[in-house]
Amino acid sequence: MTTDSIRVALQISLLGEIYPDIRAIAYSYDLSNKIFTLRYYLVREPIEEDYENVSIVLAEFASNFNHTSFNGLKEECIYSKVPKSELDSLDGFVYFRKE
Repeated sequence: MTTDSIRVALQISLLGEIYPDIRAIAYSYDLSNKIFTLRYYLVREPIEEDYENVSIVLAEFASNFNHTSFNGLKEECIYSKVPKSELDSLDGFVYFRKE
């Protein structure tokens, strides 16, 4: 699994799943533990629908890879008002809304 294959699979998985309350979406992949994290940065406190959306995107994303590629998938939804330059990019951003 390459960084490019991760980014492309994420971008495809996010088609039609971006909504106005998302500021940015970052990801990380811990190769040694095979843990993939998808983090949504929101303009408000997360609600249940945010976690449902992340779950849908993660399921779509994981379907692009062999089932042995991951030992775990983590969903994170974080409310943040800090400037986008101060957001933790983890391994990279796959979405940034214009602010």
